[in-house]
Amino acid sequence: MQFLFSVIDDRTSSGTPQEMAAIRELNLRMRAAGQRVFAGGLAAPETATTIDNREGRAVVTPGATVSGPRPPDAGAGLPSPAQIDATAGDAEVTGTAGDAEVTGTAYLSGLWIIEVSDEAAALALAREASLVCNRRVEVRAFLA
Repeated sequence: MQFLFSVIDDRTSSGTPQEMAAIRELNLRMRAAGQRVFAGGLAAPETATTIDNREGRAVVTPGATVSGPRPPDAGAGLPSPAQIDATAGDAEVTGTAGDAEVTGTAYLSGLWIIEVSDEAAALALAREASLVCNRRVEVRAFLA
């Protein structure tokens, strides 16, 4: 079965040298085990272009149009998931983490496409991926 691992972050190029080394090691292990189909990081959302040609008008919009509220675990004082309106789209949530102000939106910063035997194997691998990249990882199976 193939799965998409979406890496969720609130800024670009945020990986520390240690995280990047751990990600490279995980990629090598997944490749050696025949689990990694593809992996890559993405440029900042503001570099995106969104095309909407659903009505044959080819509306071109600079920037990404899919984002969500910043994760509540990103810093103290942020709202719980129940307090965040899921329909907020690219709403910005602000809070504090220690002395630093936490602000921004969450977006897709990278991805893996993996191939494993079942969902349990995918979830186990996603737990490791989240740990080494120090980001949230969303897991979705590809439709058959």
